Amino acid sequence: MTGNDESRTIPGYFKGKNVLITGGTGFVGLVLIEKLLRSCPEIRNIYLLMRHRRNKSPEDRLKELVQQQLFDSVRKINPEVFNKLKPVSGDIAEVGLGLSEKDETVLISDTNIIYHVAASVRFNDHFQDAVKMNLRSTVEVLNLALKCENLEVYVHTSTAYCNSDVDGRIEEKVYRPSLDWRDALEMVDNGDKDVIETLTMKMIHPLKNTYTYTKRLAEQAVVDICKDRINAVILRPSIVMSTVHEPVSGWSNNLNGPFSLSVAGVMGISSTFFFSVKSELDVVYVDNVAKSLIIATREKYINNDKSEVEVYNATSELMWKVANFESTYTLSRELVHFEDTLWYYNVKMTHCFFLFYFWTMFHISKTQSGNLQRSTCRTFLRLQQVRLCERQLRHARLETLRVR
Repeated sequence: MTGNDESRTIPGYFKGKNVLITGGTGFVGLVLIEKLLRSCPEIRNIYLLMRHRRNKSPEDRLKELVQQQLFDSVRKINPEVFNKLKPVSGDIAEVGLGLSEKDETVLISDTNIIYHVAASVRFNDHFQDAVKMNLRSTVEVLNLALKCENLEVYVHTSTAYCNSDVDGRIEEKVYRPSLDWRDALEMVDNGDKDVIETLTMKMIHPLKNTYTYTKRLAEQAVVDICKDRINAVILRPSIVMSTVHEPVSGWSNNLNGPFSLSVAGVMGISSTFFFSVKSELDVVYVDNVAKSLIIATREKYINNDKSEVEVYNATSELMWKVANFESTYTLSRELVHFEDTLWYYNVKMTHCFFLFYFWTMFHISKTQSGNLQRSTCRTFLRLQQVRLCERQLRHARLETLRVR
């Protein structure tokens, strides 16, 4: 065991520490930042790797982020703690993380803990894009970690579904993918894009999408780079849902996962979902994921064993039966009312594709024949305007080609 008496408590361990977080503007990252500020107020600095977006600097983006409802408790208790948030201009998709020489020097000398949370969670990313966002970013963050003079722990956020092809129990260890991560980077850098696109499904088999496959490659990279060199932890959440307790119950800032289906149902956009009613969704709440990241950090520091990368499966907090969706929707119908509801909803689940198709077509025809709300009409008008603009642009391109 290492450390002093202060490290026996989590707030005591984080006292005076400098933390670097990638993906701090995302769902898990925001909750992690809030938890650190609220529960570990004596933390020294939290460096947030952020890129310029829509003509907004990282500083401007940070000001907007901390105004969210999520930070209301921190704002009331200790508003001065926001001064500990330090935006750093960079981009995880770039070599060297897009850091300036000055910022890199500061991070190398100051950073004690790194949380790599940033990732692309889109299932339909092209292989090259997924590798750059989920694998290359990990390698670049690890290269920075190796340079850090006072680094104590590196924590990598993965996903439980990167090993969905494993039969039976998924153990807390790293499963090697069919392709070495170095070969994947070499392929993306020097391979033919069309050939890679053609062979993607064969390469990632038996996994179903590029997200889970590249996250598995990233786990392999963490082990190969960190073993015997860095105290490293891999945390694998399952489906991450809204907050359950802290700092406010039910907070979410996205439509990822089952939440998008819930919204589509209560707004009447969809009436039928194609599911096996026997299926279960493995759900974990985002505030508990943030706590797990923090607890794992301190535990790894205390153990101080660089010979092994610790792996934790943050899963099965709630096994949500798909069959319960119907009863949940029925209850919600009388309790939840959306201003822009398209249709009074009556959600059904089926594992029969033909029933799914029939009910969906019936719902669409019923909706089109009903009295649509004004907001819905405006939406359709906007879509028509967009389509008209696209046709005009296409026509203009054709005319340009004819002139050439």
